[in-house]
Amino acid sequence: MLTAAPVSTYTITTSDLGRLQPVSATWLGKSQQAALDYETILELVAEKGHAHPNLIRQMNPDVSWTNVAAGTTLRLPDAAYAERARRPLSSA
Repeated sequence: MLTAAPVSTYTITTSDLGRLQPVSATWLGKSQQAALDYETILELVAEKGHAHPNLIRQMNPDVSWTNVAAGTTLRLPDAAYAERARRPLSSA
């Protein structure tokens, strides 16, 4: 039984858009890049929602993925994880 909605919202920020960059096709090119981050905003939000990009598209059918602006609010799966119980370290 669900105790909360399995959907959350996420608002695209200028910082998110600033992370986007093309990734080189070669290993040499990749090694010379400052970061290997995300090529598209869809890739970034799919990672944030721990979901496949096709699911993100289905959850946001009105979004034009080639032209997402900062301030756009998206629906994502609620991927919050429950806190794990901490076990004391055993001394052997």
